[in-house]
Amino acid sequence: MMKIHGRIIAGTLALVLTCALMTALPSASFAQKSGKEIVTTKIADSPILVKMSHWKESTPSQRYSFLIGFITMLDLESEWQAPNPLPFKQSLTSAWMRGLKNKSLQDIYNGLNEYMTNNPTQLDRPVAEVMWFTFVQPTMTEKLKKR
Repeated sequence: MMKIHGRIIAGTLALVLTCALMTALPSASFAQKSGKEIVTTKIADSPILVKMSHWKESTPSQRYSFLIGFITMLDLESEWQAPNPLPFKQSLTSAWMRGLKNKSLQDIYNGLNEYMTNNPTQLDRPVAEVMWFTFVQPTMTEKLKKR
């Protein structure tokens, strides 16, 4: 329980830091919303979808903050499910964790930057989608071939 409690605190701090840094993005980000509009918009009304164009506009600190928040949420969900992990059809958490298992933040950061450089016309793709197809799907393909 202490392990999960500590991770929740760390996750909360990472998300607060991420939100603070993401609001510093140029005003053209997030469909022309200001920083205040971004943080006060109800997620159910207008989900915030971070795209590769936002990645391109962001500073290295903002990019790392996004990645830390993203990975922290995956880790928290994985810990929450630990006693009874949900099957793949009900949760993608185990697939994400497996796909990112041997990757460092630097690996993911570099992979996203490489995608951005090599695909300048694909900047409307969500960052999470690029991460999925770059890091997670290849591990799923390998696992499915072994069956």
